[in-house]
Amino acid sequence: MHKLKDYGAFAKMIGAFKAGQTRLRWIPAKLGMCNSPDIVIVGAQKAGTTALFSMLMQHPMLGSGNWKELHYFSDETSFNPRNHDWYHAQFPLKWGTPEGMHFVDATPRYCTSLTYLERIRDYNPNMRVVFSIREPAARAYSHWSMQHRRDPSRSKFPHDPMPFDQAIAENLERIDSGKEDERLNYIERGLYLQTLKNILKCFPKEQVLVLQNNEIKSLSEETSRKIQRFIGVPYQPILPIVRNQNISKERPNPVTMRTLEAFFEPHNQALFEFLETPMNWS
Repeated sequence: MHKLKDYGAFAKMIGAFKAGQTRLRWIPAKLGMCNSPDIVIVGAQKAGTTALFSMLMQHPMLGSGNWKELHYFSDETSFNPRNHDWYHAQFPLKWGTPEGMHFVDATPRYCTSLTYLERIRDYNPNMRVVFSIREPAARAYSHWSMQHRRDPSRSKFPHDPMPFDQAIAENLERIDSGKEDERLNYIERGLYLQTLKNILKCFPKEQVLVLQNNEIKSLSEETSRKIQRFIGVPYQPILPIVRNQNISKERPNPVTMRTLEAFFEPHNQALFEFLETPMNWS
């Protein structure tokens, strides 16, 4: 318990420090003196976005805002279509920034709504968009596990008290009835083809890079070069990083996983036909 309290105090201290940085940069942001992102990692959630972001931050010509997930375009309290000063204040000053440096906003939630993607397009139609995907049944379990472990008294994000089997059964029932629940959409977030089509409604395909989670985890030199070429930075060797692993020793019910796999099978086939690449989640 003592460690949890210490961690909470430390997290608050870091949050206060970052908020202080933002306030100090508010006036420079209004004067156009802050950097702005030209790369967004839009998801999918639990598909390697944290690992990818951490790996990219090894590159000397890539930077970020005050934290990985800024949630600007998906947060109604922060987003302002006429004034992006708050957003720009999250990024470093242009003074001292090397010429040709690029900045990244990695917020998986951006891919969950066409509205969010349209906001990004309207903000910067030249934005480069990275969309990571993962075998959707495994992604669904990882998503549930994260929300099931959350302490509702300490987290502003959703807590799901239901067992995995019940959560998936209720999710399938909602899909059958046409209802939506953005907080507990374990299955919908694995329907990657519709998400990709939404992205392509807003950005031309040459500005969109789709990465499989296994590519991010292994990060071969070929993949690393592909990512850096897409972003537009000179090649720099970067090390693979494994992040956000599920520390639980529990394993999902194999019957439920087979149900999920069967549900996703036609969607996966349609996705890889659209991508014109062989299906390979390994």
